[in-house]
Amino acid sequence: MSLKSIISALGIFALTSCTSDLYEASDIYAIIKGKVTDEAGTPIEHMEVSIELSHRDDRIYYTSSDGTFIRDITYKESRNIKRIAITITDTDGEDNGGHFATNSEEIHLLDEAKTTEETPMILNLEFRCSLANL
Repeated sequence: MSLKSIISALGIFALTSCTSDLYEASDIYAIIKGKVTDEAGTPIEHMEVSIELSHRDDRIYYTSSDGTFIRDITYKESRNIKRIAITITDTDGEDNGGHFATNSEEIHLLDEAKTTEETPMILNLEFRCSLANL
């Protein structure tokens, strides 16, 4: 199942406000949080997560033991972001439970998505990775 199907079916794509006491004195505009699991829903550790903001600022993260990753976007970085491209890659093969296929998705943001310094947006994503055909 693709991320687009998951978003439509489960309503995972949600931009929600955080309470200001969680992010005191920060310049965080938005937070990208995600979880990477296998087809059975088991979290996958050490998956490489590449996050590109509107054709620039490509950064690499790795999933933790519970399959999660997080990327804060500051107000300065947020200027002119219209697209977020995320690529999940298995870089350690069998060490994380199998050779998983690369998973790439692109998200297009609407101009109506606004926030303030006190209430950053949160983008919650879920990726299900299938085993690669070797």
